[in-house]
Amino acid sequence: MKAFQKNPVLWLIWAILAFAVLAGCSVVAIAMQGADRALPGIYHWEGASLDADFERAKLASRLGLEADLVVENGQCTLAIRRLPASGDNLQLLLISGSDARLDRAIALAPAARPGVYAGSCEPLQRGRWRVSLQDNDHTWHLRGQLDDTQTRVSLGARNPGGQGT
Repeated sequence: MKAFQKNPVLWLIWAILAFAVLAGCSVVAIAMQGADRALPGIYHWEGASLDADFERAKLASRLGLEADLVVENGQCTLAIRRLPASGDNLQLLLISGSDARLDRAIALAPAARPGVYAGSCEPLQRGRWRVSLQDNDHTWHLRGQLDDTQTRVSLGARNPGGQGT
């Protein structure tokens, strides 16, 4: 008993241990009373959507797709390389980093030169923009970022699954 009277640090150590035991018991009691309920079955769609998104990125990577986008003077012009033969329009999404109401979907039609697509688009508001380019069948996509000080961005394919898959 004299050890406790002479050494207050020993009391502090015992107090910390007692607090840890009480806190642990409290957490167990709370968990037993109100455990989180299981997620509803409808949440599986998010995983399937991500898997499909990864597959589109992998296909673009396998095809070696690359594109250069120019946004100026109310016109979006896109030069794409290694695109499989297609006379279809491409879909360009400009997604605002700060306000979803500013998001835009632009149909790019084939221009006079092969591999060049164009469409009208208003000048970008201030801020950072995510850029997504995809075909009409949603089989592949390219992504990049653009801010209001840029008029050009290169979009490249990235394989999210790693090397060579």
